[in-house]
Order: sequence, then structure tokens, then C-alpha cells
Amino acid sequence: TSVEETVEVDDNMPKSITDIEGNSYPVVKIGTQYWMAANLATTRYNDGTPITRMDDAEMWTNNGTTRTDAYCYPNGESANVERYGLIYNYYAVATNKLCPEGWHVPTVDDWNKLGSALGGTLNDFDSWVGIASKLKATAGWPAGEKATDESGFGGLPGGAFRADPNDTATAKFYYAETNGYWWSDSDFSGEMTYYYGLRTQGDNLD
Repeated sequence: TSVEETVEVDDNMPKSITDIEGNSYPVVKIGTQYWMAANLATTRYNDGTPITRMDDAEMWTNNGTTRTDAYCYPNGESANVERYGLIYNYYAVATNKLCPEGWHVPTVDDWNKLGSALGGTLNDFDSWVGIASKLKATAGWPAGEKATDESGFGGLPGGAFRADPNDTATAKFYYAETNGYWWSDSDFSGEMTYYYGLRTQGDNLD
């Protein structure tokens, strides 16, 4: 799952920010918050510590024992990083060191503020109805997709790396170029946190 980050509004906010590796990200104001308008792509935490790259599908799925914080390339290809950023696991998010200093992985409350600012309706399943098109980048989705990027968020369908339902001991890449997923920093259990998705032919953030 990818990471975009947010902070509360600061009138002196620059138009872009840079991570510890020098990667630059555009910044967009949505409602009362500023968001990065691109997915995080750093391979080091904000204190300089390297993040483990984990390409092995079995290790990624069965990481509950070692709890190794890690990242991988979208759809397993380094060439995808420039467009989609990196995919991080839960343990990397839980370090609270992924983001540039002064920024944080958005909480559920942050996501809710975003949904409200874009005029969405929160349904009984905690999905924001009617805002996905405003968050989707105008290029990079399947042909015919309603994507206005009215918010400037620039959401792209980078897919996910997760357990294979036919072989739960290993992981597979899913939904590349059709769906995009983003972490929150709000836990609902000791080893899981909420995440949000944009899907092809769907207009909900859920």
C-alpha cells in the first residue's frame, strides 16, 4: 500500500517538499490541510536509517513473526517507482519515521477531513461517496475512467502486494493500473491499520 502524507494548513507552506534522499513531492491544499500530491518513494527513514527492500512473496506475507519494516517496487518493477512511488508494509508505517520531518502518514481523521472538504458523503461502511473522480489523476487510469483530479491529489492506480487467496503463504501483486491504495496511521488492531482505496469505475474513497 502506498503513502501520501499530510499536515495542517500553514500559510507559509512551500509548493513542494523534499525527503531525506532528495526526492521532491508537490504539495496541494485540500480544505484545511496540505497533502503531498505524489506517493512517497524514499528508501530511508527521516533519521537516515535504511528501509529493508523485501521482494520475496513468502517473506512479505509471513512477516508477522519477524515484523520487518519493508518496502517493495510496485508490481515488482523498479521502473514503476517514478510514477507510483514505493509500496510499504504496515511495520514501516508504524515506525512513524517514513515522512519528512514535520509531516505524517494521514490518520482516519485526516482522511475524513479530506472527504468532507471535497463534498463527499460518509456512508455506513466508512466510505466517502462521490469523491473518487476528484482524487484520481487525469492520466494513468484505464480509458474512459472519470478522473478530474479537481483536488490536485493526483491519485494513481499503483496496485497492492498482498496475500494470494489461493496460497495464503505467499503474496501477489494485484490491481496494478486499475486500483490505488493508501495507508492511514490509525490502527484497528495491534498489527493492522486502516487504508483507503480508489478503484476503476468507482466513485468512492473506501
